[in-house]
Order: sequence, then C-alpha cells, then structure tokens
Amino acid sequence: MKQQRKQLEFQVNGPYRDYTLRWVRLHRENNQRLLLVLVPTVLYMFTSNAVFLLIGLCYLALALLYGKRQQGKLLAELAVLEQKSLERLEKGMDDWGIPPQRRFTFGYRRTEESFQPVLLCRWEDTLYLSGKILVKNCIYGVDGQMLYLLDVDEQALACQPELLPLSELKWERCPLCHQDLLRQEGIRLNDFLVIESFIYGVLLEEMKAGSNKKLLHASWHLTQMRKEPVYQTLLSNGDTLLLSKMAWDLLTPEQPQTAEKAGGK
Repeated sequence: MKQQRKQLEFQVNGPYRDYTLRWVRLHRENNQRLLLVLVPTVLYMFTSNAVFLLIGLCYLALALLYGKRQQGKLLAELAVLEQKSLERLEKGMDDWGIPPQRRFTFGYRRTEESFQPVLLCRWEDTLYLSGKILVKNCIYGVDGQMLYLLDVDEQALACQPELLPLSELKWERCPLCHQDLLRQEGIRLNDFLVIESFIYGVLLEEMKAGSNKKLLHASWHLTQMRKEPVYQTLLSNGDTLLLSKMAWDLLTPEQPQTAEKAGGK
C-alpha cells in the first residue's frame, strides 16, 4: 500500500496564532473593500457620468494603499520579533564561546533516518555544528507565497555544538543540484516538508541583513536552485554534512573535489 505523504499544516494553534488570524482578517477586509469599487463602476455604466468613474479610481487607489499599509505594519511587527530571535541566537553563540567575528548560516545533515537543517558557525579553522536551533512557524500562505517566522528553540540552543576542524573535513561536490537533492530526500523519507529545508537558510540571511519582512515564494526559490551546486563531506559517525552554494561561499572558501575525482581516489 502506498504511504500517504505528510502535508504542510498551518500553525494556526501555535504560539503565533494571533498573527495568523490578523493576517487572514486583513486579507478578507482588503477583498471586501475592493468589492465596493463596483458601486461607482455600475453607476458609471448606467449614467455615463465620468464623475463616478473618477470616484471609483480614487477609491481603488486609496483602498489598495490602505491595505498595503496595514499589511506593512503587521510585517514590521514580525520583523521585530525575528530580530529579537536573532539577538537570542547571537547570545547563545556568545555563550558557546565563539567570538563575534564568526560567520554562520544553515546547512543540512543527512542520516539514514532523517534530513535536517542544521546551524553552522565558523570561527578560524573550526566549524561549530549544532541542531536546527530555529523553529519555522508558518503564519500564512496564499498562491504559493508563504509568510514564515523564525523563532529560537531555547532547549536546542542550550546544547553545546560539535566542533569540527575544517582541515580534517574532505569536501566534494554532490552529483545532485540543490533542487534535486531536496526532492530526492523528500521522496526517500516520504516527507514533503523536507523540500522546504532551504527556507531556514533564506530566512536567516534576511534576518542578518535586517531586510523588511515579506512573503516567501517557495516555487521561485526552488526554480533558482535548479543549477545550484551542493557540497558534502562525510562526518566521523557516518552522517553527511551538506552545504548549498550560498552556505559554501560563506563558510568554506576552499575548492572541493568533484564527485568523480573523489570516487576515483
């Protein structure tokens, strides 16, 4: 019997339930306001009075502007929450004893039973490997665009990371591109959410840059990853650590071997 794949569930009853409900309410109210533009439009059709057409156009512009402003306020609140999460994450890395000049991002850890985003931090010749650390909360989604909020997993942050000397890691280029890797792992584990693992790295970089909060178009990002290379190294316990091109450029400037060359040695 074919197993049923896991489906994305909105965290309506999660810790950010109020933000989900507020966003849904804003979306509904925006639609209701836009429907009212039909009134002057119908009057114009019956009377041919250009005044009604002008009224309709002015109302439409004001309705769109007001809706965008209200959504912007909510996005700004979420951005403040994420910056507080980033501050807690930075403090946790301070507690690990990593100097402020560190570089950090997300990579992937593959085991026989799982494929997980993991936080990676580099200082000098040491790579600090921890767990997921950040929790992805789905606030809202429409037409393939999702609104996510990253929060800190305090319990995971309290755990000490693994220390990996970079000089001992042997990197090679993965034969699969970033998009195919996520798809293959999702199929292997029968877990649809594995394909969304890239979201952690994208959102973390936006948080670090202090970018304005916005909806994430998952399909667009996956399309961009169609030719993006991935680099991998085997850990001492048999797990595989993988880095996207973005993470590779940030953490390890060394040139990896190709998969063919690594296999021929």
